[in-house]
Amino acid sequence: MYGIPTIEEFNAAAWKASYGPEVSTALFFAVDTLGYPFGIANERIVQLDPETGEMNEIADDFLGFFEAVHRDPDTLIGAGLFQAWVEAGRMIGANERLAPNLPFITAKASAIDDFHAEDMLSRAAFNAYLFEQTSALPKDARVAIKVVP
Repeated sequence: MYGIPTIEEFNAAAWKASYGPEVSTALFFAVDTLGYPFGIANERIVQLDPETGEMNEIADDFLGFFEAVHRDPDTLIGAGLFQAWVEAGRMIGANERLAPNLPFITAKASAIDDFHAEDMLSRAAFNAYLFEQTSALPKDARVAIKVVP
């Protein structure tokens, strides 16, 4: 895919089925710099942490959502990270978002070298797979990634 997926394409993608009914029935309308989706669930604006499956309420309505983004763009949409990425001369396609080289549940990424650009639907599928593999683990469990050829 070379363009940004439509709302219909993003919401129809198989990744949503990996999560519970709250995520499956949410309507996602945007993604942040890291591909974390914003959506509408239970008549509220929410953001999904795709690695943990947690949905965090952001606002009661779109005006509140825009105000929240304006108040704290670094935390809510990763504006500072994206700015550093661009200032370093790195490119990102319209269909891509920044993805940590190692999932956030295994390591804390903070520098731009800890990220790469990845197709947002491919990353959503990977995050859903990661969620499926780790969702039953205790919160303090240590997670290791094993690459198998």
